[in-house]
Amino acid sequence: MFSSLLTPLKTAFEEVRSPRVSTVIQGTVEESPEDFAHDVRVEIIRRTVEDLKVAPNIAAQIEELHQIDTVLREDASMKQVFSELDGFLVLVSVLSTLREMDRSSAESLSTWREYMRVCFSVLCVALSSSPRNQTIFEKTVGWETLKQALHPASPSNVGLASLWGLLLSLAFNDMKLESFFVDAPDISNDQTAPLDSHIRHSHERLTSLKNPNAVIALFELHVEIMSPRQASYLVFRTIERIVSISHRNQAMLNALGLGGSVFDYVSKKVQLLPTESTKLVVQKLLRRLLEMGVPTLDQARALFQNVLRNSAVDSDALTLLRSASRAKWPSFFSFNHASALILPDTRGKAFPPLAGFTYMTWIYVDRYPLPDEPMIIFGARSSSPSRWIVKLSLLSEGDLECATPSMQEPLLTNAEIVRKGRWTHVTLVHYPSRSSSPNICLYVDGHEIQSESSVFPKPSPPPTTYHIGCDPSLLDFFPQSKWSMATSHLIGCPLSSDLVLLAHHLGPRYIGNFQDAALYRFLTYEASTSLNIHMFGNQSSFSSKSGITDGAKVISKALAGDVGFNEDDILLSLSPYGVKNDPDEDENSGVQVVTNASGVQRSNGVVASMLGDVYVAQLKCLDDSVRRMGGPAIALKIIQCCTTSSDLENGLGILFDVIRTSWQNSEDMERLRGYDVLSSLLRAKSSLINQACFEVIFESLGINFSNPRGATIVNTVAYRALGLDFHLWSLVNPDLQTVYWSHFEVLLEQSNFKRFNSKHRIARKFNSPGVLRQALFVYQTDLYPPEQIHRMVDAIAVLARSNWSTDTTIKPLISYLAARLHSPETGLSSPLSLRSHLSHIDRVHAHEKAEQLLVALVSILSTETFLAKLNASLPLSRILILLLGPNPSPVVTSQVLRITALQLRTFSNSSRKLELLNFWSVLKVILPESWDPLVHSAAFDLLLGRTESASNSQISTDAVVKYPQMLPPIFASLEHGLTKLLERSMLSGGLELPNATSAASETVTEAIIEEFVNMHTASRTFREAFSFKLVMTELVSLLQTLTSKGAFTLQERNSISGLLDRLIHFANLVCADDSLDFSHKQELESALQATHLPPTSLSPAPASTRRRSILGVSVSDRRSISERNAQKTLYKVATWRAVVISTEKQRRRKMYQDMREELRALQRLTQWLVLVHHERSLWPQNTTALWRLDEAEGPYRVRKKLEPEIDKLLENKATDSLTRELLEIDDANSVVVVQAPWDESYNFDVAEEDDKWEDELIDDKHRKIRHELEPGDVIEVVKNVARIVGVDSSPGLFILGRTHLYVRDGLVESADGEVVDARDAPKDVLQVPGTLLADLDPNIRARRWSFEALAGFSTRTHLFRDVSLEIYFRDSRSLLCVFPNKLDRQAVLSKLQKVMTKTAAESSAATATFRSPLLNLVSATGRIYQNRPEIDVAQRRWQAREISNFAYLSIINQASGRTPNDLTQYPVFPWILKDYTSNTLDLSKPETFRDLNWPMGALTEVRRASAEARYSSLTDIGEPPFHYGTHFSSSMITSHFLIRLPPFSKHFKVLQGGDFDLPERLFVDVQRAYESAAQDSRGDVRELIPEFFTCPEFLENFSDLELGVNAGGEQIQDVKLPPWAKRDALLFIALHRQALESEYVSRNLPTWIDLIWGCRQKDVASCNVYHPLSYEGAIDLDSIDDPLQLAASVGIIHNFGQTPRKIFSSPHPPRYMDGELSLPLGTAYGIAEHPHLLFQSNQPIKSTQNGVSSLYVDLLSEKVIPCGPDSLIVPNFAHESVEWGFQDQSLRLFADKKLVQIVESAYLSCACFCDSEVLIAGTSDNMVTVWRIHRSSSSSPKLKLSHLMRGHESAVQCVDASRPWSLIVTGSDDGTAIFWDLNRAQYVRTIRHDRPVHSCAINSITGDVATCSIDRLSIHTINGRHIASLRLGAHERITSLAFHERETSLVGILAAGSADGSISLRTWNPNDTPLEEKAKWKFSTVRNLKMRKEPGLGMWLPTVTALKFVGEILYSGDESGRMFNWTLPD
Repeated sequence: MFSSLLTPLKTAFEEVRSPRVSTVIQGTVEESPEDFAHDVRVEIIRRTVEDLKVAPNIAAQIEELHQIDTVLREDASMKQVFSELDGFLVLVSVLSTLREMDRSSAESLSTWREYMRVCFSVLCVALSSSPRNQTIFEKTVGWETLKQALHPASPSNVGLASLWGLLLSLAFNDMKLESFFVDAPDISNDQTAPLDSHIRHSHERLTSLKNPNAVIALFELHVEIMSPRQASYLVFRTIERIVSISHRNQAMLNALGLGGSVFDYVSKKVQLLPTESTKLVVQKLLRRLLEMGVPTLDQARALFQNVLRNSAVDSDALTLLRSASRAKWPSFFSFNHASALILPDTRGKAFPPLAGFTYMTWIYVDRYPLPDEPMIIFGARSSSPSRWIVKLSLLSEGDLECATPSMQEPLLTNAEIVRKGRWTHVTLVHYPSRSSSPNICLYVDGHEIQSESSVFPKPSPPPTTYHIGCDPSLLDFFPQSKWSMATSHLIGCPLSSDLVLLAHHLGPRYIGNFQDAALYRFLTYEASTSLNIHMFGNQSSFSSKSGITDGAKVISKALAGDVGFNEDDILLSLSPYGVKNDPDEDENSGVQVVTNASGVQRSNGVVASMLGDVYVAQLKCLDDSVRRMGGPAIALKIIQCCTTSSDLENGLGILFDVIRTSWQNSEDMERLRGYDVLSSLLRAKSSLINQACFEVIFESLGINFSNPRGATIVNTVAYRALGLDFHLWSLVNPDLQTVYWSHFEVLLEQSNFKRFNSKHRIARKFNSPGVLRQALFVYQTDLYPPEQIHRMVDAIAVLARSNWSTDTTIKPLISYLAARLHSPETGLSSPLSLRSHLSHIDRVHAHEKAEQLLVALVSILSTETFLAKLNASLPLSRILILLLGPNPSPVVTSQVLRITALQLRTFSNSSRKLELLNFWSVLKVILPESWDPLVHSAAFDLLLGRTESASNSQISTDAVVKYPQMLPPIFASLEHGLTKLLERSMLSGGLELPNATSAASETVTEAIIEEFVNMHTASRTFREAFSFKLVMTELVSLLQTLTSKGAFTLQERNSISGLLDRLIHFANLVCADDSLDFSHKQELESALQATHLPPTSLSPAPASTRRRSILGVSVSDRRSISERNAQKTLYKVATWRAVVISTEKQRRRKMYQDMREELRALQRLTQWLVLVHHERSLWPQNTTALWRLDEAEGPYRVRKKLEPEIDKLLENKATDSLTRELLEIDDANSVVVVQAPWDESYNFDVAEEDDKWEDELIDDKHRKIRHELEPGDVIEVVKNVARIVGVDSSPGLFILGRTHLYVRDGLVESADGEVVDARDAPKDVLQVPGTLLADLDPNIRARRWSFEALAGFSTRTHLFRDVSLEIYFRDSRSLLCVFPNKLDRQAVLSKLQKVMTKTAAESSAATATFRSPLLNLVSATGRIYQNRPEIDVAQRRWQAREISNFAYLSIINQASGRTPNDLTQYPVFPWILKDYTSNTLDLSKPETFRDLNWPMGALTEVRRASAEARYSSLTDIGEPPFHYGTHFSSSMITSHFLIRLPPFSKHFKVLQGGDFDLPERLFVDVQRAYESAAQDSRGDVRELIPEFFTCPEFLENFSDLELGVNAGGEQIQDVKLPPWAKRDALLFIALHRQALESEYVSRNLPTWIDLIWGCRQKDVASCNVYHPLSYEGAIDLDSIDDPLQLAASVGIIHNFGQTPRKIFSSPHPPRYMDGELSLPLGTAYGIAEHPHLLFQSNQPIKSTQNGVSSLYVDLLSEKVIPCGPDSLIVPNFAHESVEWGFQDQSLRLFADKKLVQIVESAYLSCACFCDSEVLIAGTSDNMVTVWRIHRSSSSSPKLKLSHLMRGHESAVQCVDASRPWSLIVTGSDDGTAIFWDLNRAQYVRTIRHDRPVHSCAINSITGDVATCSIDRLSIHTINGRHIASLRLGAHERITSLAFHERETSLVGILAAGSADGSISLRTWNPNDTPLEEKAKWKFSTVRNLKMRKEPGLGMWLPTVTALKFVGEILYSGDESGRMFNWTLPD
């Protein structure tokens, strides 16, 4: 086989001899010695190559090879000679002979080795440093051929080590490595250390690969020859070592597909390897390779498909995938040793620019240069004089040096400022001059590291050369530096430090020119957060009151598109994606250059030369492969299928890895709500979440628990969905719950960015409903176990401290505490205590939780700033009373006392406020019951003004009573304690019984007395306090109370006696105080004396001292005023608390409902599964595709496009029930919202129920639908409707927002405005007759349209009720809604009129006419479609043959209220044929047709007589007479015909009660159906439906429905067709449509129209009277109150049908039948009728410079405009255009020839417009993108990406779109054409070709699709049904396609432009089909048009690149830029 590769020795080298330098001596030419030596070497090479072919033996061959090797090494120029003499072919042929060579003996083996060695030596030297030879070798021989030549013929291992060594030598061009494997130590078992040592000893030679393909051959030969059991550890380990040496080697081998080969080996054979060490090294090799990504999409697909098979995860493959996902290498230039990029500046301008300049680059250093070999990062060198203008170099220690001619000393940085082994962003900025700042600055990673002032270099005249890499003076040496560069930009102006920082944050993978209008799109989450911290995190210097720094403004403007410079300022822009073959060299040169992507042109023609060893790595990391295959949905699917914790960890890691550094995947994740989907998936897998999974998730959010100082929320969208999903984390194990709650502390207190996290993340991003409110809500539930209470409290406290604001923190906290510190039952009786059966409020720990949170609040308030904010936000004094409550626990009391102390210490006026609120009186009443040691400590701390930290210290002599108001409550508590002890003592008869409560009371009571005694001794202010009457009164009252109870006269001594003694002692001390007032002393002495008297001797106490009981608390009459105030205050406290509790219940109810709706919304997020399960996705479902009729309407409301039932792909259908209810649902009627007690305006006397809280709580009655609105939209109108779909009438909501219209099935609005499920709604809400509640999908989402999408609307009737509205949209869809009454419909109509008028006025598109579904006459203002003038216009157009019969009937149906949305009023069409038996349909015979003068029921005499008899008999008996009891159109008739076409299959079963009808009654035969309707006597009078003329699919059982078995025992499948249809439904439809447009029908159609819509609608003579109930006005459903009667009436309408509304009162006029009947009146010729008359224009109509790619029709100027390559004009906006194909892969929008927007990294390869707003584009990265143009009167138009669609596996080469059919077709290099649904932006189906598809076209009239590859032209229906194909010859290359589109044309014409300048007009038909066979469609050529040869072009005819039919004119454009037209004679 290899000898066949050899070519004759007459080579190109012989034919074209190289020129020689010769000298002329005396008229003769004499060769120089150098030339002579060269010729000698050429001859040697020629002779040896020839001799090598015929050498007699091996020794001779070896000798010849040695001679070649010597010559090649002596003279490098001989390498080209060798290759052009077919040296490579000869060499490989020789090698192939060695496959059979005997190696059994030592001698033969030695000979074989010598032979192989010299062959490889020649190969090495021939390929070394010769790009040309490398290219020629790959083209003429190829590495695969070399591998085959080396493959042994027999399975022998002899000599394999030598072979491996020779391949290794070839890989490095180093023959010293040939013995590497031979010399390796011989080991046994699994001893790998000696082999590893052997590899390390050779590491100096295993450096940079020269021929990486040799390594591929080494690996593949090894695995092919050696069985897995024989696999060599050394081979695998050596390759792994080569890969790990440098990322350059990694990239080389990865790009060549080694990763894919190793992966295949690992997945299939790794388990068979002999040792564990071998397995590990192979797996390590694979991981190393995958670090550089996956080079091809096929390999990426295989990798992912291996991970997931049949929904089972392969853990090993997943682990490998995880390692690959971590790599984020950019594409790069690799510079080894003497290598450089040299670029001339061809602008013709001086450098540097006078404005200054900036140079930025990304570099990666493997090895620093030697001290005397600096590495030039950037240099600019002038030619005259030759000098460096500027030079930025990297020195030997990693320091940077910058030098200019004007600098005395170079600017030098610190050592290792550029570190090895990482990507570093280096920037040089040079200002012309700056007075106050240095004008030359060096930046590393966005931060300035060195600067100085220097004289700006004097601009040098052109030309200037830019230099990157090795110094030119060192190119001939061997510098040691190894480094890489990603991108490089030279900008002709100095950039600010903030813009430098921005450029750094864009990262090394950014390849644009900083011109994108939305530059922020290119920021990853981490980069965006870092910039935000830079802009807003440091608030030290503000430029304005807004708090935004100057730098923040600069960055913000740049991110919004105003970067401060334009493309003209960019002098240099280099990226690895700009590499291409040198156009100035021949194709075999192998020389590559780099395009300079600067400037505004697609290509400025300036390229950089690559000198030396420069390798360009164009990497495709895994995140990019994921983006092209399906986006983050792929990783979500893997997560969904994980069943172990380790798999889940890896799945999560892959997801976040592919998102972290890919802005495209980040956008895609947000677009599909991926984080919400992930949250749902994790809930289902909560048991698998371990610590590792948890860390993966939170590290992706920006929280690394091992480095809390750097924690910040980097991904706010993910944090909202995951980090704040309290429900999710309640499902994990307790340890993780603990860590979860601690993350708030990490973020808000431990992080260095805590202020940023608090202010710009938590507070700003998550302020609704607020993180703290959500946390409080969860805190009240039992979601988390009690063990987590303290963690939750800590988290809530952290959140509170971080954002201590009134509405988000203070009010929620106080509300919760006021409601939860005291149970409702202790207050006023209220129905609020009722609990729902769904309650999951944690009532067991409610009090404990509230107390702990109160303690946390007190801790927060100990900081004065927090306390001051609380006091300023709310009246703190009232809050204290509210928190204290009527029966507080000791914890509550102590904490309230501590807050009181803080308040009194902090605010000077607080004491007065407390007194005005009777706080001390309230305290005296409440305090005694809760006294304990905690309260004791807090009370005395408050009394003395002590801090809590000093409360345990002894009372000092300088102790001061700060607040004596506290003494009365303390005395009251003492009295309470002593009284209780006294009562227990009396009850026990003086005996001391063991009682814990008694002991505790005694202890605390004793503590008060001891405290009093000590304080009296130590504190002067305490003693002085008794001079106050109020204090003395309390002491005297205490003694009197005890005396009256006989406390001091007890007969038995016990413990209380000691307390009483101490009390008497204290009273005596007070009495003995000299400072005591006399009257006070006298009163106290009297009380003391009374203690010695028996109780019976005491006179009765006066009334003023008797006790009263108020709420269980006793006080003295001497304190009656204070008591009354306290009583009043306590009563109001209970009222306030009821208010708070009711409001909190309502708030919890609202949050529960919001959470429930959110969870339901998340469960409906299943669309992401379509991305991974459709036919062309990564994991296609194996289920049979199911199809249904799409609702999109083509021209004249034709529906024939099928859509896949994607619901079948959605495995995880959501359920309507939640997995866990979270909260009680309180009775809404019990919730009363009143004014808050802390409102300063609160009326203390009356609390009105209609007052509102200051922080108003709104009960959102629209919560069920609000989450389905577009972001920012607001509901303005909500109406209940029934949406009509066929026979289904589903209740729902019609919603008008501010920007969108919505329809949501399954929800209705109740009488009180609450949106509820339709099933739960009261019956009176569903007021629409016929509304069905069955089959309501709980997971359905709202349908939505923007107001700009509205095209018009029509009022409609439904079931004869004039309450319906049909709305038409620009996306070819429509909507039929029935309102309960006319008023509701009128409200919506008025709003729609205003909306459409406003939209038309604001839009610049108002000049364009928006088409009606039927008439091209309706403007954008939304006029109703059945106006009489429009019908008249349509009639005149039909008469003049401007529209077809089909179109006219469609218009009449529309005007009469018939609509495809309603089966009861489906469009009606006539039976037109009666010949269903002939083999050929003859349309020239009248007898072929049905008689259109009579209705179907009167076509025969018999039926006519029967109808007349029926009418007469009914007249005789006085009943309303009619001819027919059935109807020509009803829902049953329509469903009967469409039974095979879903969803009509379901409608038919509904009408039949759930099952199909009997088989013999189904629609099975067209002839039988006609005979039944025209001849049978069973009353069948049905007419047809439009599908008989448009949709072949309704005749075929493509869904395999089980329709039963006929009488003959055959399964009913497709409809039986007439013979003339040749068993082809498509042919039947085509011929039937031709019959409809025939002359006979055109002449007789008016009489049929009169029967249905005209003057004969109720004509008795015409036998045309139907049942009275079928006519409008016969039944008034609104007047029927009886439900049964109403249901029966609805059934009657369904069964009897509805007669269309009468339109014509006079006989319908006839059609004009003069001239060519298929053409409009007055048109003599048509392309379909007279193609032979077409002729080319004499000269080009218009020309462009660069060729024509498409043709645009300007409706305003009525001209056709050619568009150049990679450009389009926007339809209806000729002043706007888009362009692509630029070096930065950008898409650009122009308006008025001005650039208004740049979208970078769009990667467009082709594009088309489907209307004036939607651009469809194919991309070079295999995707299809949908862009929308947004226009407003105040700004320029803007492009915005709307959808991404994936399905192709290679670049998309062509695209076409049809708005009428909502269809997109794309063709790709992968050999497929894909149909996409335009409305849903979803995959539909695939058409396959054998070769790349490069052209496609859609017929906008019929929906037919033409696709073309290099060898085949095909045409398919809109539903992918193959019609015809044509094999193309090698000479016939089609380059453009266009359909002739005329609605009245009956013959299809497809024009195809070719590369030879010709245009072929073809049609397709089945005319050649033999009889009795199924129709076979074929293309037939109508005419070949040949372009006229133009002067100056010679014999060359330019390729026809564009075609366009405009009416009966064909326009063509070619690659030379000329546009011609082809016209017919006038």
